[in-house]
Amino acid sequence: MNLNKTELERIILDNTNKLIKSKIEAKEFDKKTKENKTKIHFLPIEYRNLISYLQSLNISFGNYIEKLIRDILKNDQKYNLSNLSGKKIDSLISKEENDAIEDYMKNKRDFNLNFFKNVKYKDLTSNKKIKRKDIDLLLYDNNENYYLFEIKFLDNHDTGKHENIYKKLFETTFSLRRYFEKNKISYKDINPILYFFNDKKRWSDDYLKENKNLFRGENFWKKFSNISFSDLKSIFSNISDNEIIKNNLKREINNILEIYNINFN
Repeated sequence: MNLNKTELERIILDNTNKLIKSKIEAKEFDKKTKENKTKIHFLPIEYRNLISYLQSLNISFGNYIEKLIRDILKNDQKYNLSNLSGKKIDSLISKEENDAIEDYMKNKRDFNLNFFKNVKYKDLTSNKKIKRKDIDLLLYDNNENYYLFEIKFLDNHDTGKHENIYKKLFETTFSLRRYFEKNKISYKDINPILYFFNDKKRWSDDYLKENKNLFRGENFWKKFSNISFSDLKSIFSNISDNEIIKNNLKREINNILEIYNINFN
């Protein structure tokens, strides 16, 4: 199914409006207001609430991009979208799996990811509370090849965080294999992929091969979607001038500036 530009714009507008409204929910807004009331500041609290709201929108943009990509690809259907996309799974990896990740991070070995297959699967149990791993995006083809994505808006992380992104992806790959085995889900291969929505590159030292397990900007859409990335960028360029978005944002801002006098006097 090929999405036309009108359908693509509808999906983007729907996700944008949901984001605008989600950050003004009563429970979250009350929490922010109480936090702001305890801080010493020269700005009136309604303006501090407004700043908190706008910061929250900005901070949430990475998660917004993840969900947007899932919604677009669900409708695009070049690849199948797994129900695990956007969910969490148990993060259990063996010592052998962890050692293989550490060895790869140290040596890289020409970006050879065979260590995922070379480390034999074994069942694990734990009496401790098990941490969970996010599945940003999981696609699969009709031959049971799976593509596990870690999605980042920008390649702008500091050195330690840059390395940890790759480690998290590799740990999630082993955790997903364990999930498949335990739940008897048939699979041929699991391909870990890191995707940066913007194509700007900060670090020369990467741990995955470009355009195979590491994608930036347009190249992801060429490989995994029928969507034109130029259409996507065009819609984003114009979205700030969209009257529906502008009016919804103005309404929420006006509510914030008024709500203190209504509820917190």
